[in-house]
Amino acid sequence: AFFCRQGKNNMFLHRGTKLEPLPADWLDKVCCVYDSATTCCRLHHATISDCDREKAVLPLLALYHDVYERHSAKDSPKSQEDTDVWELIQRHKTAMFPTSFAYNYKGERQHRTLFGQMIERIELMLQ
Repeated sequence: AFFCRQGKNNMFLHRGTKLEPLPADWLDKVCCVYDSATTCCRLHHATISDCDREKAVLPLLALYHDVYERHSAKDSPKSQEDTDVWELIQRHKTAMFPTSFAYNYKGERQHRTLFGQMIERIELMLQ
């Protein structure tokens, strides 16, 4: 979210004793949060049926809405930050906003919707 508004030039990594600028490929490596192994999924939802992947959908939809709205605005100039975030999303859109996922609950595998068609709906709504 910070990157979407402030850009990568205002982001740093802390490595031991100092802050360092982000490596050029760092955002490409970390932007696909659905590629991560969430604790609830790793444990097959043994203690809770709620899934962190599903809980993240609404905040990420709101973030995409904001980015897309700025990108598609015809009457305002685009900042370098807006261009950078749009290009990052375009490179990883399918992985960043998967339509569905495999949900495992105590050994039973289900196919569940995540973003479904919501990304396309946002784009249609803001055209």
